[in-house]
Amino acid sequence: MVVELALSVALVAVSGLLIQSLMAVQREPLGFEPDHVFTLQFRLPPAKYPAKQDIARFFSQAIAGVRAIPGIESAALVRAVPLSGNGSEVAFAIEGRAVQKGDEPETRYHLVTPDYFKTMKIGVVQGRDFADRDDLAAPLVAIVNETFARTIWPNGVALGKRISTPDMRGWLTIVGVVRDAKHASQTELPRPQLYVSHYQNPQIFSSLVARTAVAPMAVADSVRKAIWSVDKDQPVWATQSLDAIVDGTQGSWRFLALLLGLFAITALTIASVGIYGVMSYSVSQRTYEIGVRLALGAPGSRVRREVVTRGLLLTAAAVVAGLAVAAGTARVAANVLFGVQPTDPITFAAATVILAVVALAACYLPARRASRVDPMVALRRE
Repeated sequence: MVVELALSVALVAVSGLLIQSLMAVQREPLGFEPDHVFTLQFRLPPAKYPAKQDIARFFSQAIAGVRAIPGIESAALVRAVPLSGNGSEVAFAIEGRAVQKGDEPETRYHLVTPDYFKTMKIGVVQGRDFADRDDLAAPLVAIVNETFARTIWPNGVALGKRISTPDMRGWLTIVGVVRDAKHASQTELPRPQLYVSHYQNPQIFSSLVARTAVAPMAVADSVRKAIWSVDKDQPVWATQSLDAIVDGTQGSWRFLALLLGLFAITALTIASVGIYGVMSYSVSQRTYEIGVRLALGAPGSRVRREVVTRGLLLTAAAVVAGLAVAAGTARVAANVLFGVQPTDPITFAAATVILAVVALAACYLPARRASRVDPMVALRRE
């Protein structure tokens, strides 16, 4: 019985930690607002769009058509939608700083069009957003996030500084700084991010984000038609709302929390039945003794208290062992937890209280029956 109870405590505690982690993930700021955002992906055929000018022209016309759709407040292109599982990194050099080849710092790399930050509601804290004039004929520009600015320049002043990347033809002048936003996962730590104008480095693969005044999927057909009005043969896929993408990233957390929660409920049920069975058997073995004590004037409350106390002592031993197992298991699985310590006292206290209540209920029923034993019946049975 003690082993059953100990395993129950461990399962309840670890389940509580995972549920706490799931709640922490849901509360974690994304840096952007996913509600009412429609997304899709498309890839231009290289044979049909061999030159960068052709790629830029298609995207410029397509995004203009999408912005004209009723119900769409703003729209932009981004090479990889946040939390979609796509994305890339790039090495970069800082003007005036020499580094050995292979030791260059790296940053997450985004290609975006004007209005991307407006559409995603990522705040511009310094400088400006990209503009349509930032095209192949214009001087190269870039925007960085706050973590990039703080990491590379201790005073955080990035405007006017210049950096270069291997895929660009020269130095990029930083014209803006934006708020940090999650990209790879909701649990990632803030890291440097570099945004480059899509029109200055056109790529055949891109994604659309459009903020809508209506339900995001309500504009899906209109968006497809706007793109096909530029190229009737252009395929599009992965049409979904940004909310759905964000929810999808929490699937593994929900599954783990649900699975362990079911195990914990099952373990609690088995433990309560086990406690009840052991205490009932114990009472039945002591029927004669209890009958004698009652016949000699022992109050029923004392009999109840002794039976319950014995059960709770066993429960206390099980709780200590179970919490030790839970602490060890949580430390091993610490990389799965987020926003909660492996030995979170509130979670462990809640697991203890839950098991104590279950044990008390399972002990009380046999104790109540024992206190009502008829002394004459008990003595005759013996």
